Amino acid sequence: MGSIKDVDNQFSESLNNLFGQINSYGFDSPVTFIANKEVDKESITTTIPANKGVYLIEIKIVDTDATFDEWLAGFEKILNHERYSKSNVPSLKKLRCKSHRTVKLGEWFPLYIGKSKNIQKRVLEHLHLRLEQRTTGLKLTNREEFHGNSFRISTIVLDVINYDIIATEFERQLRNRINPILGRQ
Repeated sequence: MGSIKDVDNQFSESLNNLFGQINSYGFDSPVTFIANKEVDKESITTTIPANKGVYLIEIKIVDTDATFDEWLAGFEKILNHERYSKSNVPSLKKLRCKSHRTVKLGEWFPLYIGKSKNIQKRVLEHLHLRLEQRTTGLKLTNREEFHGNSFRISTIVLDVINYDIIATEFERQLRNRINPILGRQ
């Protein structure tokens, strides 16, 4: 039987291998929708897998008359509205915003990266949770300020035995690379 040091060395080698592979993974075909009270659950459930994995939620910036900083200021005003102060919604991460200053209006923009043992269920929560529910989520259909905006959701299925370890690292590495502007971390 090997020592704990041997196990640690093998684990470190496996993690380094995982780090290299994460960068080669791409998100699966996205589903797009326009936020409103009646987001079509069927199109979401037929496209988003009910598997373990990570997901990316993006918004399309369409205010073509605004600069990125102007758009961001308006977006932050929506996020910080007093109505949402106790709604368990992800907060804006200002440091991550700096990496997106060159984004062109009209392009897809990363909002949130998450992981779940059932991606489909978690995405539906981001869409349909009520504001007063304690679960953290974007709660898009219940935040009228988001209605009319185009959103895109992409996934990476992680059908692995050591999901908790691998998904946590996948999420962290993708968050560092993509810099979504909302989240708890």
